[in-house]
Amino acid sequence: MMRILTLVDDVHIRSVLHAALLPHYDLIPSLNTQAQDDAAMLDQPFDLAIVDEAALERGWRHIAARREVEGAVYLPLLFLTPRASVAMTVSHWREHIDDFLVTPFDNIELAVHVESLLRTRRH
Repeated sequence: MMRILTLVDDVHIRSVLHAALLPHYDLIPSLNTQAQDDAAMLDQPFDLAIVDEAALERGWRHIAARREVEGAVYLPLLFLTPRASVAMTVSHWREHIDDFLVTPFDNIELAVHVESLLRTRRH
């Protein structure tokens, strides 16, 4: 079963993610908002990371290091951002993210983005 790491500070968004994804994937959920905990979670094996801006701000160096360890194996990152922040945050984080999803999102939108990124991980 594919493993998805969720580093999302917003409790509501995190619960929506977990409700939508848990029936289909093995989830590594965010426990809190501490950078050292994010780093420990990033040391676990996973196939996709879903992060929000706060988590990416705290952990982009750890994420970049994890991708370096993966080497030639693609390790995708899905970035969650509010509509009001899309232009600024996506352009700022462009080199670190593979795809983004505007919050709030529909579960079908989430499923399409996740499935697409995981398909590229397998190839």
